[in-house]
Amino acid sequence: MTSQPTVCNHRTVIPRSLPGRPRPIGNRLGVRRLATALVFGFLTISCGTPSGSGPGDLSIPDHVKGMVTQEYLDDLQRRVAAIGGVQAEILADGEVTSAELERAAFAVRACMEDRGVNVVDFTYERGQMSVTIEHTDGQIARDTMIQTECETENFDLVSEVVALQRMPTEQERSRQVELLLACLEAAGVRDQFDDALGFVGENPSAVTVLVECAHEMNSSLPLRDEG
Repeated sequence: MTSQPTVCNHRTVIPRSLPGRPRPIGNRLGVRRLATALVFGFLTISCGTPSGSGPGDLSIPDHVKGMVTQEYLDDLQRRVAAIGGVQAEILADGEVTSAELERAAFAVRACMEDRGVNVVDFTYERGQMSVTIEHTDGQIARDTMIQTECETENFDLVSEVVALQRMPTEQERSRQVELLLACLEAAGVRDQFDDALGFVGENPSAVTVLVECAHEMNSSLPLRDEG
């Protein structure tokens, strides 16, 4: 019997600027969409305090309410009310802290291991998980299904809510774009992107540079609940 290590990455759900339900970043996204999504994903960390709400109701910043449909927000609230387990505990007060998001991420690891997945390495940093699984012969499909189930049960809804709660304002996003464009210029790949960070070039490796620039900025900015 042989084994095969596989790295599986999961990132926080990305709220988009168009009305409707946010969609997660994943391998299905093309290079062009991924580059644009980075502005709304890696950098959703510096917005102000959400507007107040009653116990059990989600606290969503006013500027975000203008970016998504009321139908989506109503659906999100229904899904929050129906969720169980660790996500129900985290969302009980309507807000998600950095510590709670980390708790949800480690609940994914515990879930996978409890169901027989051989997790050989797991890291979590600022809303992003990296999971390395050692698959035995014929178990890749099973392990992948378990990982998806564990993320759905323990992480996905929490990450969707926190991404909405931390979506930057237009002013904050404009400043972030300026800093990223400067980083791309310094790296010599500015011509691969338009002024809104849409990928327009022919060099896919430039997107890797954008990811690195975003991570660098992400690590230098405090999360809202870190002060």
